Amino acid sequence: MAAAIAVSALGLEAASAQQQSPGVVVGVVDFDQVMVESKAGKSLKAQVAQQRNAFQAEVDKQQKIFDDAKAKLVAQRGTLADDEFKKKADALNKQGDQIQKNLAQRQQQLESSLAKVKDQIERATELAAQDVAKGHGMTLIVNRAAILVYDDSFDVTKEVIRNLDAKLPSIKLSAGSAGAAGAAGSAGAAGAAGSTGAAGSTGATGSGGTSGIQLGTPNAPADTQQ
Repeated sequence: MAAAIAVSALGLEAASAQQQSPGVVVGVVDFDQVMVESKAGKSLKAQVAQQRNAFQAEVDKQQKIFDDAKAKLVAQRGTLADDEFKKKADALNKQGDQIQKNLAQRQQQLESSLAKVKDQIERATELAAQDVAKGHGMTLIVNRAAILVYDDSFDVTKEVIRNLDAKLPSIKLSAGSAGAAGAAGSAGAAGAAGSTGAAGSTGATGSGGTSGIQLGTPNAPADTQQ
């Protein structure tokens, strides 16, 4: 009898504790929407587009410089001794390799800068979400991307965006060091190659013909994932 009373008492205590527990109050934030609609996200997208366009313009410039130098050298093929032609072709190829390396290095700088800026926006979004959670007495906020189905009444994305805009109204994406691209020197009789100054990764290798001269075509940096 005493044991039964003890078990009953424990059951009442557990029920009482459960009733007093505040439970979990959930909020939902669509981070993709934050990146699209927030001031910081819009600023980042515009800067990425600007740098991508500048990169592509530089790639086109460097490709033309190299192609012109190659064409001049190939045109001299009949007037140069084999060893002299090979020497000039090797020198031009080295310049092409250096251009590719410089462009790839610049792209790495830009991608690193982009990752840091996106991380900065994510951290600021977390702080903004914390403020909104406190205001609504929420104990848990989850990313919309992690949820299959939810009620729209749980969505606090708009409030988080307003809070984020107040905390982080703008963002600065570093373009990296233009000096890191360096310069390509003259190609002798083939002509001169100019300095590089934008980002890109090495891509498919161009046709070198019988001369073996080639320059890969770099690719523009990827846009932000919105």
